[in-house]
Amino acid sequence: MSSKKLSGAQQRKRKREQEADAKISGLIMQRILKLGQTEVDDKEESDIDNVGQEAVNDPPSCYQLDDSLMTSAIQLQPSNSSTQTAEATSDSKQRMLLDSRDFGYIDFDSITGLSNVADNLRMELISRGPEVFQNKDANFAVSAGRSMTLTWFKRSLPNGEEVNRSWLLYSPSKKSVYCFCCVLFTSTSSNSRSSFELSSGFCNWRHTERLGDHENSPSHRISFTKWKELEHRISQGMLIDMEVEKQIQNEKQKWREVLKRILACIKFLASQNLALRGHCESLAEDDTECYNIGNFLATMKLIAQFDPLL
Repeated sequence: MSSKKLSGAQQRKRKREQEADAKISGLIMQRILKLGQTEVDDKEESDIDNVGQEAVNDPPSCYQLDDSLMTSAIQLQPSNSSTQTAEATSDSKQRMLLDSRDFGYIDFDSITGLSNVADNLRMELISRGPEVFQNKDANFAVSAGRSMTLTWFKRSLPNGEEVNRSWLLYSPSKKSVYCFCCVLFTSTSSNSRSSFELSSGFCNWRHTERLGDHENSPSHRISFTKWKELEHRISQGMLIDMEVEKQIQNEKQKWREVLKRILACIKFLASQNLALRGHCESLAEDDTECYNIGNFLATMKLIAQFDPLL
């Protein structure tokens, strides 16, 4: 049975109803999709926030590894403060050595016990001579009922002649004796070293024969020869850097003389109860604002007019 054909008005009415249904369905679908997308976005933002918070609170292990590597790298880097401290300690020992004239203040290596003598200090010690550091007038310490005596500083030759042991030095701080040349020129062979060149020094006063053994050893003779050769070159001005050394000595002497003049000026002004400083401390000739440089600078400028050194 065939269906009844709709009229034109009915068809238009149905079409409008279908379009309305489609529009409503589309709006509903858009609403559903919008709500779903909002939930997804909120969830993603929440997840991202959680991950970010976890990263802040509990950083990945790779960050910790970088920090550990950085810490290790910092620890492996040489410390400037440690280096400066070591240099300051070495300079302090040199000053103590030269001021106290005690060879026990030589810088010795804590492991090998051998001396660490810089070239400039070696030349300074040789220039002064070993007699300065022998300390013959010191109170020799008693050890095991024995002590050093002045006879150790002399050696009897087979013909009966006595010669001085210029290389033998007594250290009041270490209460031991050292060999001047062997400390300055350390032996390269570990088998031939004796306590006369080590940090402890020699203090076994019972065995005086050790003096002769060391004196006749090949290592001592080599060091003694090096000492005398360098001493001769210094006295004759035959060193490679002697020209530079002369300039250094001339510069030292110049500033010693300048210091004498400065101290003399200060002593004179102090004896007259005169103030040293003025309103300004400029020595510039074109400084017109500086009308009172003080008694000290004015006196030094006056002396400089007649003293070529200043």
